[in-house]
Amino acid sequence: MSPHVPGLSPRVAGYLAKVPDGVDAHPGCLARAAMLRRSLAERPLTGIHVDSLPAPVRHLVVCPPLDGEWISDVHLVCILFTIADAHGMTDGHYLDWIRELNTHMFQTLFRGAVDAQSPEAMLAKVPERWSIFHRGSTLEAEEAGPGRAVVRLSFPPHLFHGLALRQFAPVWEAALRLADPSCTVELDSSDATSGRFVARWGPGT
Repeated sequence: MSPHVPGLSPRVAGYLAKVPDGVDAHPGCLARAAMLRRSLAERPLTGIHVDSLPAPVRHLVVCPPLDGEWISDVHLVCILFTIADAHGMTDGHYLDWIRELNTHMFQTLFRGAVDAQSPEAMLAKVPERWSIFHRGSTLEAEEAGPGRAVVRLSFPPHLFHGLALRQFAPVWEAALRLADPSCTVELDSSDATSGRFVARWGPGT
């Protein structure tokens, strides 16, 4: 598929160009629908932008599933990227928006799932916490110590790449900042099937 597929928004076209089988890829990789519902409520899509989505994805916008239901990770990325393009977001604005959305969800709907007294306590159960929100991909702590941790997200080929992978840094910042507001997370390295993120917190962050 060409990176400039007619009809698709630029970010969606670029994302699907690297995903094997495009919009139908990785059907076993799923995310909770809560993110979809809240993103559409905050930044609605007009008809022309809904029509630009691949056919299998449009129904999710017109009739969003309930918060606890599961949707394709690929479809969710397509919708989030369409919102970003439709509303003229830069990458920086998009990542800030993702942080804000997740901060609100972690403080309300999913408070019990991420609540911890410290970043260390939260990171001690990283795989279990990830499985609450995602299926078909895994998250594990490779290193953990006072003020610093390294976590690796593993997934099928090109499920997440570029901005679709970078967006997890502000997601985890939002979660860890419930325990320590100084926490920062950045993508350190990546390949076709994984991303390595470094989290830091405490004095000198």
